[in-house]
Amino acid sequence: MATPGQLVEAMAISLGIPVATVIQYDRQLAESGLRSRGGRGRSAAAITARDAANLLIAIAASPLAGPTVKEAVRTCEAYGSLKALQRASWIDRFPKFGLPTLASLPPGHSLGEALTTLIDAVGKGEIFQIRDQEGPFTADFCFGVQFEGPEPWAEILADGSVGQGKTSQMARLVYTSPSAAKAFRKKRPRRGPDLHQTRRISFATIRALGSLISRAE
Repeated sequence: MATPGQLVEAMAISLGIPVATVIQYDRQLAESGLRSRGGRGRSAAAITARDAANLLIAIAASPLAGPTVKEAVRTCEAYGSLKALQRASWIDRFPKFGLPTLASLPPGHSLGEALTTLIDAVGKGEIFQIRDQEGPFTADFCFGVQFEGPEPWAEILADGSVGQGKTSQMARLVYTSPSAAKAFRKKRPRRGPDLHQTRRISFATIRALGSLISRAE
């Protein structure tokens, strides 16, 4: 059984941030019901893929400035609830990268649901791979989950073109808010702050979280 403390430690190691900082994010989520809770010792809560997804979102999508930890719940809910933008996604290509579960997600699913599904699937054995003439190989940096702000937007991208930028060799899921999707459909630029932030994690973090979650089953 994997515990909240082990999730915090794994997240801190994978993202390269202090354990103390991750503990603060985790505490905010636990107090708001966004992380499984239990007692101590043997009665400690067994974490789920959803717990891992929520903590990853809260940290990776946190604001560029200000009291970021105090914004953990708002950040988790704002980004976790983003809906898939089907017309900008290439979901049916994920099986070729060893991630068939992502291709089975229903239209209109959320980013939180996608990350929960992905972490759970990786814990059960799915692994990101790129296929070439010599056979499949793993290249963590060619898979990314990207969070952008301050206007919430996210992307899950598997890039098999290895730097060539060929969209025909990519699988992609785009997540945005209803208002941004409406503007996208009407091809209208959205106005907002001109300071933009982008944060990205690779498959290495997804693998670490999936491995941790598999211990709880």
